[in-house]
Amino acid sequence: MRTIGHLRQHTAWVLVMGALLIFTSMLLVPIRVAATQSQAGVSWDYKLLGKLNSAQDPDTSLTIVITGSGSIYLDQNRVSGGGSYTILDAGGNVVGSGTWEAKDLDDFTAMGPGSSPGEGGHLELMALFDGSGKGALNGPVHVVIQCYMWGSEMETPGYPWPADFVEVGPYTVHKTGGVMFNLNQ
Repeated sequence: MRTIGHLRQHTAWVLVMGALLIFTSMLLVPIRVAATQSQAGVSWDYKLLGKLNSAQDPDTSLTIVITGSGSIYLDQNRVSGGGSYTILDAGGNVVGSGTWEAKDLDDFTAMGPGSSPGEGGHLELMALFDGSGKGALNGPVHVVIQCYMWGSEMETPGYPWPADFVEVGPYTVHKTGGVMFNLNQ
């Protein structure tokens, strides 16, 4: 008698858990669709503010100063934009220069409240560089653009925040940074 009661109890538990699992799965489908639809038409602008963005190649001690701007289209998983760059030697003399164009979006993470100018974010992209001179970049190059204006999820927003930075190919030692992201809807 005890075994039959235990079997009924176990069967009832399995049916309830199965029904709960099906119900939960049905709820998650609209949430995923809503999250996808919320990205439709969302874009971000990025801007390297003036000549405030520089990084150094630790192997050559050359410094890249990079300017430019563009847009990130999350619903299309693409990036646009570009700008110019200058290579400086240790004495600050120009030894190379060129242009760059954003080609492929690798990753973008917003780090801000959304809908206000000057928001934080982390952008990684592949860009096509064309240049000449010592230390000049040519061909596809990985670029990282970071703005901490609003801190991160771990930090509270506001000043003083960590410095913005750029990394461009072998130029990975952060020197100066002035970056801005802006949400468009």
